[in-house]
Amino acid sequence: MFIVFTNISFPTSIIPLTMSASAPDNSCCATDVPGEGCGEIFSQKTAAGLCARCHHLTKIADDALEHGRFAQIPQCGDCGLAFKNITGVHCGACKKLKDQELGRVDQILIDKHHDRAMAFNARLSRNGSQPHPASNPLSQVNNQPTISLTTESITAAKQVAGLAREAHLTVCIDMRTRGKISSAFGSTVWAYPELVTMAEIPADVIASVNRTWVKTHDYSLQREDSELRWHGNRPPEEATEVMALGEFYQAHQVLPHANVYLDNVLKQHNKIKGKRVCLKLWINEEGWEARIDHDLSLHKGMGKKRGGSSGDGDHAKRPHVSGPMESSFMFSKRPSVTFSEPKDRIQLRFAKTRVVEQTGEVEVEWKVGEVHVEGEICQTPLGQGKSKQVYALTIGEKAYVAKHFFNISKGEGIVTVDENASQLEAEIWRVKRGQWFWKQFKETAHRHHHIQFVEAILAQEDLGHGSEPSIASHTSSKCVKDSDCQAIYWLLEERRTPVVNNYSYTLSHPDQYGLKGKTISALTHFTWLHSQHTLQFADM
Repeated sequence: MFIVFTNISFPTSIIPLTMSASAPDNSCCATDVPGEGCGEIFSQKTAAGLCARCHHLTKIADDALEHGRFAQIPQCGDCGLAFKNITGVHCGACKKLKDQELGRVDQILIDKHHDRAMAFNARLSRNGSQPHPASNPLSQVNNQPTISLTTESITAAKQVAGLAREAHLTVCIDMRTRGKISSAFGSTVWAYPELVTMAEIPADVIASVNRTWVKTHDYSLQREDSELRWHGNRPPEEATEVMALGEFYQAHQVLPHANVYLDNVLKQHNKIKGKRVCLKLWINEEGWEARIDHDLSLHKGMGKKRGGSSGDGDHAKRPHVSGPMESSFMFSKRPSVTFSEPKDRIQLRFAKTRVVEQTGEVEVEWKVGEVHVEGEICQTPLGQGKSKQVYALTIGEKAYVAKHFFNISKGEGIVTVDENASQLEAEIWRVKRGQWFWKQFKETAHRHHHIQFVEAILAQEDLGHGSEPSIASHTSSKCVKDSDCQAIYWLLEERRTPVVNNYSYTLSHPDQYGLKGKTISALTHFTWLHSQHTLQFADM
């Protein structure tokens, strides 16, 4: 008897350490004692002694449950390896050897694996002194990156490959009051999606600033109390403040003097990587005072410095009063004082609009003798876009906005009464047609996000009984009488938040994500097909 030590190991098994001098290496036999081992012959068994299964069974002989479980584990008929994942009568290594013996091998695949291994080893040992194997073209592959490993270049590469789901852009905004950086409000650095409109960003900043502003002021700030500028006191390019953030950045980046806008930043913002927009939001305190009809100096002068004089005799020191204080104060109700904008009282009549169910055609009708509705419209606009101005309108207890055109590509204010009427009729046509296509889409789609088209009303301002046009209409009685329609047209909608999300533009339709975005994109394609390639939604 002699002992042999071996380093060969198998999963879930250990090769035995003893063998019989007379037993061949490929038989399962531990000693000369009969009955030890299964006695099977394994042609690929290279270590003497018991096979893998028998060796493990001898170790767990005292555990009947484990012994019975392991005895059912599959065993390779060539090498004796016992492993639960073996399928068939051979393990993976033995099956490969048999395939090679029978000529069932893919020599091309073997050569490719060999070339790849050579190339990998060559790259690991590449130090300039060892030549590349000339026979292996993979070893000549350049392992240096083909793009600059910066955040901007990697993001651009992901967008080209379609891997970037939504591009973001860093926006830095510094607050300025009275021309100086405000230490009370500081600056904000936020990452916004490029599809966010430029109108939303200042609104976010104003909302954040108001939490501090109202602690020292009686009235909060609004968007119209501020002005957005680049550093260097340069305003944004014309018509860019209504764009999406990505378009805003691109519009300034392509200019010959782009560095004046994009590179003129504060020192602490120089380390920001990727695309950035550094702006300042100037708080117009004089405009704020005028808007609320309140003098800001009153708020700053309410407290007196210690040691200051008391002024005139009205605040002279009075003697202390002893005993309980008696008062003759009596509570009486009085109307509260509110700050309101000047308004005009107007009479309106509404158009009757009908959509043909089968074809989607829109019909607009004005009935003679229609009942008029009375409302109040503000004299100053609530807001404006590229082409329309919006005025606050109240009818009874319900709040509306009234829209009319002031710019149709001929210059601001150069819009006649007839042109305004024609454009608003086209607007109500688009709204009603959109509602019709949405209804058709819902009947076809298997799944969609809940979307509701705006409910709009086409209205005329009545000038009967010698009344003059409202100031908001920006017209005169003579212009109305000389027009073909002889009426002032308004488009009414229920008043809602001024912040909007853009899903498409006039000439671009970005990819959308999420059920809402996918629904809008699908509706756009559906409309194009359902209208026989004649209509398409834009600027949604």
